[in-house]
Amino acid sequence: MKPQIIGLLAFSVSNLVCADPAVIPHGFSADTPAKAEEVNANFSSLKSSIDDNDTRINANTGSISNVSATTTANASAITANSAALAANRQSIDQNANAIGANTSDIAQNAANIAANASDVLTNALGISDIQADVAANTAAVAGLGSVFVKANGQPIGLLIAGAGSFRGNSTEPRPFTVLSNTDYLFDVDEYGRLYDGFTLYYESADCSGQGYLAGPGNVTAQIAPYYALQGYVLKSPDPSDAIKAYYLPSNTSTLVPSRSMYSIRNINGCQSDFHNVYGYPALPNDSVITGVSGDSFATPITIGR
Repeated sequence: MKPQIIGLLAFSVSNLVCADPAVIPHGFSADTPAKAEEVNANFSSLKSSIDDNDTRINANTGSISNVSATTTANASAITANSAALAANRQSIDQNANAIGANTSDIAQNAANIAANASDVLTNALGISDIQADVAANTAAVAGLGSVFVKANGQPIGLLIAGAGSFRGNSTEPRPFTVLSNTDYLFDVDEYGRLYDGFTLYYESADCSGQGYLAGPGNVTAQIAPYYALQGYVLKSPDPSDAIKAYYLPSNTSTLVPSRSMYSIRNINGCQSDFHNVYGYPALPNDSVITGVSGDSFATPITIGR
């Protein structure tokens, strides 16, 4: 708080109106007759002096009253200034304490910054080491190369799983699971044949129309172990089927709710057989989409880079 500065009234004698002495124009002696005009002149002079002094007294009374009011105001201002000075003193003391605390904090922050700079340098060195390790590992992985499944020496896709692998709940092993150049999976045995260990289901009684591959969710014992997977290419299980291979679109097939199926295709051909099946619509293989050219491959089936 800033103290207020009040100007004090400058008071001097010159500000007051002083009384003048009365003037008696005529004097009288004993046993001397007093003339009326002289007596009246004396009274007139006295009256003038008295009236003049009365005016001066009234003026001085007003000045004194003003001086008293100003003195009272100045006294209040002095009191207020004293309080403001005390408050300012307290603020100054508080600021001095805060400056001392800030000085200590600044010193601590400077020490922390120095420590952080050291940590940053250490981390930078650690990151550099990690980057070197990543580069070395990348080079090592690249050196391994890709392992292909080959049909009579020609790559037909990347090896995903080797001999003895299983798909779904089936207990029948397939020697190689392969990923085609369009990211479709298929299983090839040592004779170059696509896997055909599944069943096609039809709502018709003669295996005509849309065929379905059983999907997960079937609880019938004869169906559950042989459910199909999306993104797979499969050989028809029926040797007499005009369509030699089927596929399920990758991550786009819709599982059809359970429905009544009245015929099936399997290794024994087309048969009347009733099942309730959850299934995926099976589509005739399209090599442009799946990257799988047919239902069998030239032998020998080998693996290598």
